[in-house]
Order: sequence, then C-alpha cells, then structure tokens
Amino acid sequence: MSGIPSPSTAIRRQFDARAASYETIYDKNVARSLWHHEKRRRARWTVRWLARPGRLPDNPRILDVGCGDGFVTCQLAESIDGAIVQGIDVSPRMLERARKRAALALPTGSLGFAVGDGQNLLGRWDAIVTLGVAGYQEDPLSFLTGWAERLAPRGWLIATLGNPYSLLRIMRATGRRLRERMGAEGGVPFRACSSRQVCRQLEEHGCSLVERRYLSFGLGVGESSWEARWSHHWENVAGRSRAASILWAQTEWLVWQKK
Repeated sequence: MSGIPSPSTAIRRQFDARAASYETIYDKNVARSLWHHEKRRRARWTVRWLARPGRLPDNPRILDVGCGDGFVTCQLAESIDGAIVQGIDVSPRMLERARKRAALALPTGSLGFAVGDGQNLLGRWDAIVTLGVAGYQEDPLSFLTGWAERLAPRGWLIATLGNPYSLLRIMRATGRRLRERMGAEGGVPFRACSSRQVCRQLEEHGCSLVERRYLSFGLGVGESSWEARWSHHWENVAGRSRAASILWAQTEWLVWQKK
C-alpha cells in the first residue's frame, strides 16, 4: 500500500515481549493505573462511536490497525451488526492472544486477524481504528494520511495522538532523555504529534475532524492507582477549559470523517 511507512523490527520485538501481560490492561480485576484507565476509556469511546445507529452502512468493513491482543477488535465485531472486522498487528505473539480472545467472542458478522502492516490489504474501509499506534511510527503524519487514503466515502478514521503541548508529557520526555544519557536501556520512543498539523494534512486527503476528546489527566506517573481513581475528576475540571485540557491531558482521542 503506497503512502504508509513500514514499522520497524524494534516495534515488533517490543510488543512481542509485552504480549503475555498486555491483556491485563482490560481486566477489571487488575488494579487500575492511569495507563490502564486511558486504554479502557479510549476503547469504550471507540466502540460506542462506531456502534451508534446510522454511523455505518450495512455490513461495514472495519479495520483495527495495531490491534494488539484484539480486545477492541472483538468488541467491535460483537457490537456492530453484520460487521466485517479485520485486525492487523506486526507482533505475532500479540495476535496469538487476539485469536484466543476471538475464539470466545460472539461476532455478529465476521472477525479475522492477520500479521503484518496492512500493505497488501485490498479495498476500502468504512472505518479504520488505530489506537496508540501512530506515536510509535517514525512518521506519524504519513502513517495516518496513508490510512486515510483507504477509507470509503463517509468512512471514519479514529486515532489517538500524544499531546505534544502537555506539560506532563514534556517533563516525562525530559526525564527519559536524561535516563538515556545515563545509559539506561529504553524501548521504542513514543512520538507526540500535533493534532493541528495532522488535521491540516488529513483535510488535504478529504477528512474532516468531527470529534476530539482529551485523556490521561494526572501527574503522568502512569502506574499509580490513585491517579486513575482521581483522573475522571481532573477530566471534569480541566475539561471545562480548552487551555487546561491542552496543558494537562497527555493524549487526544480524535475522529475524522472522509468526504
């Protein structure tokens, strides 16, 4: 598929290593960290958005790019009548988990998974979902615009982006750079990306922004359960002010529609 950069081997290795514990993100019996809170919230928003009556045509084709262990993919297949849902991921171990999850799912249409970056996929999609994926790409803009080209008319693109203006993300990035200088081993860097710049590029590809929500209000520790418990309060307070949201939210959840 033209226009979509291929992921690095390092990304595959990183998520292969995470596969064994990744499914606990969506386990309600596991202590809720802010990181868990964000992923559960964005999954819920995505499924509810696409499952709303009238949003999609009959028997819609839905693609989950970077589907991981298949939680969102299976939720979409169960929640949208007659949906033809495909999940793709570069991590074979993640997809082993996804197929185990799919074996217990009750899809209303069809549900499948494939290893790879989607370069060989054919046809147009009524919805493309890519949550927490763009930031791991060397060129997030090309990644998103490339997938926008594969949308059917009136199709939806749903993605999350790291907020580059977040004071918390800036502080965390500074700390990460210091650790790297001291020789600490790190994984694949997650790149924050200006949603304003992304929106400009997607407009050129016929996609208009229709929804934006902010995620992960807190101190940015990510693993603390008390942050997750209070995150919804911070969201309610900061969410009343766009300036406060931009400064404190670490992640943006965005929805575009193709003309």
